[in-house]
Parts: sequence; C-alpha cells; structure tokens
Amino acid sequence: MKPAALDFLVCCDCGSPLGLRCDPLVANAEVLEAELVCATCRRAFLISKGVPRFSIVPEQLQSIAASFGFEWTGHAGNVFEKDTVFGRTREEELEWFLKGLDISPVQVAGSLVLDAGCGRGRLTSSIGALAPKGVFGVDISDAVLPAFTESVDLQNVHIVQGDVSHLPFLPGTFDYIYSSGVLHHTGDARAAFSRLAKLLHPGGKMFVWVYAKRFNPFRFVKSVFDVLGLHGLSHRRLFELCRLLASLSLFGLRAYQIVRAIPPLRPRTFWGRNSVR
Repeated sequence: MKPAALDFLVCCDCGSPLGLRCDPLVANAEVLEAELVCATCRRAFLISKGVPRFSIVPEQLQSIAASFGFEWTGHAGNVFEKDTVFGRTREEELEWFLKGLDISPVQVAGSLVLDAGCGRGRLTSSIGALAPKGVFGVDISDAVLPAFTESVDLQNVHIVQGDVSHLPFLPGTFDYIYSSGVLHHTGDARAAFSRLAKLLHPGGKMFVWVYAKRFNPFRFVKSVFDVLGLHGLSHRRLFELCRLLASLSLFGLRAYQIVRAIPPLRPRTFWGRNSVR
C-alpha cells in the first residue's frame, strides 16, 4: 500500500479516518505488512503483501471469490490468454473504459477513479497511466495480488481487497466509477449499484455493465452445470471442461461474425462492433 492511499481510505464500518499501527514493513515506498486501525471504533484491518484487506468474504460469496481468484490469477499467468483479456487487448480495454464513461484521456487527468471489480488490475494500471490524481482498483478475490504487482511502479494506483457493497471510502469521493461484469455476482445487484453510486462526486460519472435479463449464454451454461452437479468439480477440472466447450462454440461464433460483417447487418454502435470483431 502506498502511504498516499491513507488520504482516501476510511473505516468501512463507521467512515472514520484510519492510521497505521505497529512498525510497518516497507519496501520501495510500499507498506507491505502492517495494520490499519480506525480512529473511532478501533477496528483493525490488515495490510498483507502490500494490499489493504477490508473484507471478510460473506459465506454466499466465498465460492465466487475463490472462482474469480483462480480465473484472474490464471489470466495474470497467461493460462487463459497471452495478450488479451476476454479477447480485448490492453488498448481496447482502455477504449472500452473511456467510451463507457463518455470521457477523454484529458478528463481522466487529475481525477479520482474507482475500478470496482478490478480483477488482475490490467485496466487499473492503464487508467493510472492517464495521470489521474489516483485510481483505486478493488476486488474481493485474491486477484488483488497480481493487480498489486501490475501497478506497483505507478504511484497513483492503489489496490484494495474489498466487497463492492461495503467499501472503505466516504460518499462523494470519486469523479469516475467503472464496474464491468461485477454487480450481478454480488447477490443483490440493485443494492450494490446504490452503494457504489453514493461514492460518486456530484457531477461525476459511473459506468456499470451487468448481464442482461434476456437469454445469456454464461448464465445458461452455469445453470446447466448446476443441474448436472458439475459445480462441485475443482476449478482446474471445470476449466478443462469449459475449454472443451469453448472450442466447440468457437465455430458458432465465427459463423455469427461472418454474418454480422455483411454491410446491411453490421452493428451500428460501439458496443455491438466490439462484440463482432
């Protein structure tokens, strides 16, 4: 944790300022091991391996946190994709961020940004390169460890482990909040959205992407796996099974892309074009 993060972090229970307790282990201007203590309620939060830990994962989210920890750690180790994440390059991820919030890189400079559900932190570090005053990447899973490594050389990037429904920031802290593919995993997307919105500065902007109510292949496959009892398999075995299914579905995707490339059928929006590359 960079000491500058203390200018923004507060107790996620009572909203009071936090201070460092005991002699912190510091390396390269990063606090690697220490405790953060609330000035009012005296609750303590660990800093471990450079990351402040603000959440005890609720029981209903433990399997999700473990699954995403496996996924994002795998992404960081090039287990799934070598140069892309969900098929997007680093540059395309940043373009998605800017388009979603309808802002330019110039507007990011000097602002405060929250990447709510940052995964391995690749986008978080790309945002940091646009010179915001600060960008906080938050994730509930162990993905915070590769995210910390990804951004360790960027003095304006801070990685925090926490639940997006119970974050250690005061209302009105951020100019921009970005959350893609996260809130539908919280168990109460509406409540999570409301709590995130309160962290937005008046006049700020927030982008949220969640699964649509209409048919969704991701939800469908999960439902089938649940019916068949496959959710009890290890993450490694589930990965191998999903990789087999993905290889088979690739043929259908390619056919879809060919059809959608026909001029009268081409998507008219940025979001549609991104899905039919």
